[in-house]
Amino acid sequence: MFFGRVYLAHEGINAQISVPASNVETFRAQLYAFDPALEGLRLNIALDDDGKSFWVLRMKVRDRIVADGIDDPHFDASNVGEYLQAAEVNAMLDDPRCTIYRHA
Repeated sequence: MFFGRVYLAHEGINAQISVPASNVETFRAQLYAFDPALEGLRLNIALDDDGKSFWVLRMKVRDRIVADGIDDPHFDASNVGEYLQAAEVNAMLDDPRCTIYRHA
């Protein structure tokens, strides 16, 4: 039996599910078999064996998963900038020609 919470929205799925360790591989197989688009979906596994994570399984459809305050319907979260390695960020922070803006 699975317990937890699952949020479904246009931008994706956010789920925290409690699965007994003896059923993790069965859960993974069922998840991947459910829809080809889920094949290979990365699962972050955290071990917590007190048995009190969740008492029920709740699934909710939401307008959005992340409450980011962005109301622009044309906003595209997949339109991202260039990924930097930590060493590149550190070099930028040390470069006097680089201006870093931070909001408080």
